[in-house]
Amino acid sequence: MIFISALIFCGFLSCTIAKDSCYNKTDYEFYIVQNLVDDVQKRIKSLKENLNAAVNAQCPNTTCPNTTCPDGWVSYKGSCYLFENGQSRTFQEARIFCLNFGAVLAYVTDETENNFIRGMLERLKPSAWFISLTDQGTEGVWKWVDTNTIEGYTAWSSGQPQGARRENCAAYVDSDSFRWHDAPCSAKYPSICKKKELLKVHKRN
Repeated sequence: MIFISALIFCGFLSCTIAKDSCYNKTDYEFYIVQNLVDDVQKRIKSLKENLNAAVNAQCPNTTCPNTTCPDGWVSYKGSCYLFENGQSRTFQEARIFCLNFGAVLAYVTDETENNFIRGMLERLKPSAWFISLTDQGTEGVWKWVDTNTIEGYTAWSSGQPQGARRENCAAYVDSDSFRWHDAPCSAKYPSICKKKELLKVHKRN
């Protein structure tokens, strides 16, 4: 519409109307670009104002926390999760894999977190996934190895753990509705990594 109006007004860039000279080609192109830039800047300003309004409405304090996860990681309640899909590793290899990202093999603190993880695993194809629960140190004493804490919340399947000294590492098993089973630590499953989100601060205007 701007282009058509300008052509009519300028008489195809060659006429003079009402004693006002028409834009030459270069001036006309600059005029169009400048108008586009002005329009984009107005839209960006409007979006920023709307975003600030939305953030301020949700945050009663003078600053709001804003957390971020790396690409490929999933955010949930202040933590980032990486669900490996395709590559399988032993328990120890899975720990090292997560440590390379500044993370640990996942530990689970409560039922809501467990349900979140199960919901994510339903979208993937492998049959089992390692978490950091093991009784390799003392048989029957299960610990979250990377946090060195005794198991608190658990989601063992009925009759699990049952492998005694043969199966000392825990894993989600999809064939049992993603309940936990003990498994050989030498088995090869994908990893679930977990780390804290990076915390940034958003200042209210």
